[in-house]
Amino acid sequence: MADDPLTPGELDLAALGAYAVQDGFLLDLITLADEGISTSVGLLVNGMIVLGAISSPSLAAGEVDAERRRIAGMSRQPEGMPDVEWEQTQERFATANATAFERTEAERRRLEEEVASEARRSDGPVNPAGVRGTLARDMIAYGARPFLTLREVQIVAPGNRGIANIAVLRVAVGQISAWWVIRHDETGRASFPLFEEPGRADAGPGPLG
Repeated sequence: MADDPLTPGELDLAALGAYAVQDGFLLDLITLADEGISTSVGLLVNGMIVLGAISSPSLAAGEVDAERRRIAGMSRQPEGMPDVEWEQTQERFATANATAFERTEAERRRLEEEVASEARRSDGPVNPAGVRGTLARDMIAYGARPFLTLREVQIVAPGNRGIANIAVLRVAVGQISAWWVIRHDETGRASFPLFEEPGRADAGPGPLG
């Protein structure tokens, strides 16, 4: 049956598809960002150093929707369409990604409640191998994070003396070859020394807020 518990082979295939090149420690920080707890990190991506704070994907959705709203503002109202209908159409177009993100978050909360209920019934952690197939697949799929969202980003590229500053950046997790946590001081600020020549300490830090 389609909803029978997954076989060991099916579980392995689902996990391979979801967790390929995924780091459990980084996934933990991304999960914290889902709850509004942001962590500053440094990433090595295709030879570039990327510094920023892991944040909710809602920021990326807002960036894309801002562009959609600009496009909506340049569109012409179709002839014969009532003003109210045109305004509603424009608003749906301009908030498409925020709406999709809200649906995803609602599904995440539903899944968390279902897993919590399953844990109470089994009196312990839920193992995907022991639950019905659809729940196991949802658990595995939700656990994967193919992209992460960074805010207040600074990028240092080889051969460039300057720093690129970007408000919001999406990074493919599979392109990250190394990463590290950037610690905050007692005032809540974080900094990271970019490059220093041996015997010199004048390279200066890269501030992160």
